[in-house]
Amino acid sequence: YIRKRNLSITISNRLPNDVANVNSGVVYIFTSAQSFIKRSNSFPVLWYNIRMKDQLIAELEKEIQPDKIETFAPYFGVAPGKYGEGDILLAIHTPNLRKICKKYREMPENEIVELLRSPVHDYRFAGLVLLREQFKKFGDKSKDLYLANLESVNNWDLVDESAPNILGCWCYEHKDENILADLHNHKDKLWHKRIAIVAYLYFYRKKTLGNGLEIIDDSLEDSHPLIQKACGWMLRNIYAK
Repeated sequence: YIRKRNLSITISNRLPNDVANVNSGVVYIFTSAQSFIKRSNSFPVLWYNIRMKDQLIAELEKEIQPDKIETFAPYFGVAPGKYGEGDILLAIHTPNLRKICKKYREMPENEIVELLRSPVHDYRFAGLVLLREQFKKFGDKSKDLYLANLESVNNWDLVDESAPNILGCWCYEHKDENILADLHNHKDKLWHKRIAIVAYLYFYRKKTLGNGLEIIDDSLEDSHPLIQKACGWMLRNIYAK
């Protein structure tokens, strides 16, 4: 039918804004002239409204390594009384996760937020990978979304993936470090403090210090190993650059 009428087909998970009163779970076919033909008995029933987040998760689920979860858990403090207590790990290898995320760079904001607020560690990481990519395009909007979901950035790998490339980049480009100073002053919040330290990695890559050394100096007496490791990592980068 399509070939005989020389129709052009675009596959989308959204209908045009001017199409109303449609039924979920039914395929609508649009010609290049934007007329649309509702499914008749000669067309198969398909599901048009598949969300990108659901497609992403379906792909990530194929990468779960149940036999590696116990091995991964200590690296992320997933144990009673530890900083990652209660987190859900799937032990998905990061390179595989990044590769899958590349296909979903245009994921809608509300679906990224759902990933960020997931109880599953790997899904939150995927959300931050996507937000980092979208920051390149949307800037302030992605930065504000990051800050609005900061409580979801609650493990060292989540911080290290996002802080330099979102907050660090924004502060450097806008010559405004107040956000990082405010986060550093949250003395009772481990991840806020680590974000403030690690975000300056973006500055160091640009061969400038900003207020990074002052924050490191003020953090040296913090006894938490993840703050100490963050300071050491940043100092190595400073002297390497």
